[in-house]
Amino acid sequence: MPRAKAVKNSAPGRVDSAPKPVKISSALAQAINTMDAWMLKAYVKHYCETNKILRCDLEQLCLVPGKEVVRYHADTDSEDDQDSENEGSEDEEDEEESTSNSDREKELDYESEFWADHDERCHGPMKSFFDDPGYADGFIWDCCQESGSNEGCKFTKHKAAVNEIRYPPPVVISSAELLNNVLANSKKRKAEAQMQRPIYARCGNCERRFDVDDNNTKSCVYHPGYKTIDDEGEHWCDWDEDCHGSISPLVDDPDHADGFMWSCCEGPLDHPGCKTRRHEA
Repeated sequence: MPRAKAVKNSAPGRVDSAPKPVKISSALAQAINTMDAWMLKAYVKHYCETNKILRCDLEQLCLVPGKEVVRYHADTDSEDDQDSENEGSEDEEDEEESTSNSDREKELDYESEFWADHDERCHGPMKSFFDDPGYADGFIWDCCQESGSNEGCKFTKHKAAVNEIRYPPPVVISSAELLNNVLANSKKRKAEAQMQRPIYARCGNCERRFDVDDNNTKSCVYHPGYKTIDDEGEHWCDWDEDCHGSISPLVDDPDHADGFMWSCCEGPLDHPGCKTRRHEA
């Protein structure tokens, strides 16, 4: 049997036609962030009708394929209560007719006087006001030709939407990773608490405890001198050292504090201090 000849594929290579993402200006980004929700929804719907790529991207991002959705009939237990099993066939037919109207939409009422003074070049396309409650009278329901502000022409029970919003799947981590994360966070909190905890020391001048991180040039108030006898004061006028004893050992006796003074400023012992500076440990 003769060997088959190789056939070259002359088809041109596949070219990715997807446009490269363009960075929007800061002014446009701010306008989008401050835009009303109903106006933003209206623009998204409008451009989905005219931009196939945008429409496909939103469908892939927001919708679940129909094969992944569990559908149900109007007369199943998921929608009807236990007490509704005895209802007649006439009520069931009415309900089926009502549920068939769930696909109805609003459309522009071109014959209405509402749009008489509306200039699309100035005010924007009329379709962009689809969900604006202030422009409801400019639309009609295609099921009953009633005004867009009409609440409804049929009655039925609520049922789940065919398409469900897709959320990103949760990230699953092992128990070992979870334990490591907990320990790391615990160590981090302890380190932060340790850094925020004040460190105290005792000053060598005023003998007070102070925060080493809160120490300025006016924190320490002290006397650089020493306690000495106030010979000119009246406290020792009637004191006889031969009878009462020496005065010097009484320097720290609170009952005789008025008989001593500071050598640096000649101030009384209860004076807080005559010098200010930083604390020194």
